[in-house]
Amino acid sequence: MEPYRLIVLGISTTDIQHFSDRAESAGHLIVGIANAVEQLHDLVKSIRPDIVVVIVDDSKSNYSRVAEICKSNGAALVGAVKSNSESLHPLLKILNAHALFPFETTIDGLELGLICAKLVVKEAAKLIEENLELKDTIETRKLVERAKGILMDRHKLSENDAFKRIHFQARNQNKKMKEIAESIITAAELI
Repeated sequence: MEPYRLIVLGISTTDIQHFSDRAESAGHLIVGIANAVEQLHDLVKSIRPDIVVVIVDDSKSNYSRVAEICKSNGAALVGAVKSNSESLHPLLKILNAHALFPFETTIDGLELGLICAKLVVKEAAKLIEENLELKDTIETRKLVERAKGILMDRHKLSENDAFKRIHFQARNQNKKMKEIAESIITAAELI
């Protein structure tokens, strides 16, 4: 199993040390430790960890803000509690309600939590990549359709001939059809 780069957020030095020892003995890297939410924000932004582990306690930490930090920086979020701390489970629910990739575990069940979180992040990263590609394809199609309309209107071309002209220019100039379509649209707006 590959090692994960972890940032730990917690108040109790003992809990953080216990967690860090377990993580490092499993071969993971602790790349940062935060004692406050804003400190976590700075660390996550600069280090870009694979996973943020929040050792949930009964402090007044803003767990929805923690989840938002992880979400906006693409980090998985694992909420960890001591195995005997039933009273903290409602706080885990708050944390998970706002998280993009939530997973909860006990400090002693760390390895399973990290594996699950990382698998979810990898799958989500693939979906995000596919989503971006689809958005780009749709944007290209819209621009090409608009450019075809301009060519059809101004040069009295059929839809097929307008498409062929855009395609020919893209091949001829070694550019993408999207770039040619943008040029046609820009030129039409100027004239």
